[in-house]
Amino acid sequence: MASSGTICRVTRPRLTLVIVPAVIVTLMALLLAGCERTRSESLGAHGVAPSPAVAVAPANNPGSVVGTQPWQAAVPHGTLVGRAVTYWSTDRVGRPIQVTGTVFLPAGRPPAGGWPVMALGHGTVGINENCAPRFSPDLTGMSRSVLGFLRRGMAVTLADFSGLGAPGVHPYLDAQAAGRTIIDSVRALRRLEPDVGTTWMTYGISQGGGAAWAADELAGSYAPELRLRGAVAQVPAADNTGMADQAANGLLTPEQQGIMYFLIESLARSHPELNRDDYRHGELARVWPELDACSKSPMRAHALSQVTAGDFIPSSPEATARLRGLIAEGRVPQQKSAAPLLVIYGGRDMFIDHRWIESSISRACARGDVVDVDYQPERGHLDVDISAMHDWVGQRLSGVAATRDDCPR
Repeated sequence: MASSGTICRVTRPRLTLVIVPAVIVTLMALLLAGCERTRSESLGAHGVAPSPAVAVAPANNPGSVVGTQPWQAAVPHGTLVGRAVTYWSTDRVGRPIQVTGTVFLPAGRPPAGGWPVMALGHGTVGINENCAPRFSPDLTGMSRSVLGFLRRGMAVTLADFSGLGAPGVHPYLDAQAAGRTIIDSVRALRRLEPDVGTTWMTYGISQGGGAAWAADELAGSYAPELRLRGAVAQVPAADNTGMADQAANGLLTPEQQGIMYFLIESLARSHPELNRDDYRHGELARVWPELDACSKSPMRAHALSQVTAGDFIPSSPEATARLRGLIAEGRVPQQKSAAPLLVIYGGRDMFIDHRWIESSISRACARGDVVDVDYQPERGHLDVDISAMHDWVGQRLSGVAATRDDCPR
């Protein structure tokens, strides 16, 4: 391993996004050849004092930038430096909202047409403003993906879904809402950086997998000025209506119980008529306030260890139907996708039942979508093999048509 150090970069009077890595000799040589560093900045991570935000544009058009701040954090082999962005987006019914995210550019000179963009969607982090990925030193586990795509010559955005990083209710597992924040993160980066082109892709994991899927089906009508080449949905939370019936039957796994708290609490905040007490009983009702912490909180983990699936059983069939209907509003698919879709998922997933994902795939196929299915029956939520994804992304960016379509025709 080479020792840590700053790779040379060009200073420009515009958004400059930098990766400062310590890497193996061959990668060091590759990065030095460009003599420009990956560019990006973002809101202060833990231990990083944020600088004053820079106002960019007051308009509330989707993707318009409200302000930016530097962001950096130590990652394996160096320091990831970027910029956090506050920008405008819309909620599921079209109302303007402010959201946040982080943005990054790769090293070197942009290709003809500008840098292609990979817009990332994060997994579950919580439902409160302070749980946003930009407040985490490793972007709540997404820094590895950021670095990987940067080194493949793609600009990268990581949206903090609405209500995370900015005031407002976070519509947890509402893929339709999160998909809009993903699309508008690309627009925001393009407004900040003229070297970013219109070609983009999206890749999301779990909650973000559903969001990436939704971005694919929204892209054609919501952002016709951008050219989406494909979407990758890894273990996607695409259609979670089965959670309501799983709860009613007392069959929620321990992993799903943590999801169900976030789901009910998020829905209750946006729908005041929803009675939390219809969905919390016994020990769950007692520890409910402790479950409000971000997903990796030790206090939250301890509280979850005290509850059982029976504590989540809805109080009546009507309560189950109400919950099922509210969840369905944000599911995917709801319309035909704009670009090919790769779905990666496992048969031993204890968070998202593989049958729920397969139901979404079937409905997407019925709409005429091109879907490449990578089903791994012996893998779970956290250990699916994504090695084939990189070739798939490279082919889409190269303009190669998606020849594999696992939909019955």
